[in-house]
Amino acid sequence: MKALRDVIGKELCWIQPRVLGRSFELKAQDELLGTLSLKGLVGHQAEGECDGRRWRFERRGAMGGNVFARDLRSGHDVATFRRRWRTTHFTFPDGRTLDWRRPGLFSMARQVMDPQGGALVSFSRRLRLFRIEIAVGIDTIAWGRPELPLLVTFGGYLLIESSRRRHAAASG
Repeated sequence: MKALRDVIGKELCWIQPRVLGRSFELKAQDELLGTLSLKGLVGHQAEGECDGRRWRFERRGAMGGNVFARDLRSGHDVATFRRRWRTTHFTFPDGRTLDWRRPGLFSMARQVMDPQGGALVSFSRRLRLFRIEIAVGIDTIAWGRPELPLLVTFGGYLLIESSRRRHAAASG
């Protein structure tokens, strides 16, 4: 797999290679950058890889509102995604937080925002028949951040899982 730094300026996209598949690939054109594989019956767990790092994402807590990212090499939680009534954010062990927001009231897209309100990573769903596809945009201010591969993978997981839940609700 290529590193994110090797594709600066290229369009990135999480794609579902097989219809109804539970595995996803992060690609820049034909170059593979990362993978995400849903685990369990309802997808409350996943394993992702990007830039030579691997994580397990797992929903925990009442109603599965919190999602934890665990580094598979060290076994430590490296980030937590928390939904609250008015805020949704990523929290890191050192206390830093990054917001997870919609760029507009009715938007299906999401953005990871720094404390100053700058968009670091943007995710937007693309309409594809029977497949999930999510475009990923990385702002120039995000390229030097050590947590960038985690944010790209964690955000991909959150939108993929959300898309799967929406599809299941619409078809069931």
